[in-house]
This record gives sequence, C-alpha cells and structure tokens, in this order.
Amino acid sequence: MQRFLEFVEFTGNKLPHPITLFAILAAAVILIFAIASRVSQDSTGSVLSAM
Repeated sequence: MQRFLEFVEFTGNKLPHPITLFAILAAAVILIFAIASRVSQDSTGSVLSAM
C-alpha cells in the first residue's frame, strides 16, 4: 500500500497546477466541439437539428 501511495504522490507532483490543468482541458473541449460543429455542417450543408 505504501508503494502505491508513493507512486500516486510522485505522479501527482508531475501534474501542472490545477488552474492550468483546468484551462488546458477547457480549451481542448472547446476545440473539439468547434471541430465537430464544422464537420457536421460540412457533411450535411446545414446545422444538424436536435428534433
């Protein structure tokens, strides 16, 4: 158990600050949705409707 906790601590210390991590992940989500939006518009010629 101690070895596992040391591994978790070591790995956690390698991560960036939580605010930086949040900003990176938020930007990634926005980018993915922007790309998906363009793909759905290009493939059908119009925006997909939910209904």
